[in-house]
Amino acid sequence: MGNAAAASAAVSARRVAEQQIEDTLSRFEAAYESLDADAASRIWPGVDRRALARAFQGLRSQELTFTRCRMAIETVAASVDCDGWTTFVPRIGSQEPRTEERRWNFQLRKRGEGWTIAEARVR
Repeated sequence: MGNAAAASAAVSARRVAEQQIEDTLSRFEAAYESLDADAASRIWPGVDRRALARAFQGLRSQELTFTRCRMAIETVAASVDCDGWTTFVPRIGSQEPRTEERRWNFQLRKRGEGWTIAEARVR
């Protein structure tokens, strides 16, 4: 394979990985927005599903918005930093939606044809 063909294959593989990671993050958002700890644990196998379910029980609704994500992708691992915000309504207390700025860091691992979250931190 020539240099141009190898470079083109690498760019194509990166685009596929980026799309798969974006799909994983979209499923993460959907799980959190539907307050579904089971769905979240399928994307993030290491999450404490019971603790997450308890946290979700304290919310009436939640919306995540990633405004900008930066990816560092290796062959079978990736690190993604996303800026954005969370808007939520607690079950108890004020029913006014609260919006808070957030920064997420995700560590992902390639599994088969897709990616899962190995670790997630939010600040």
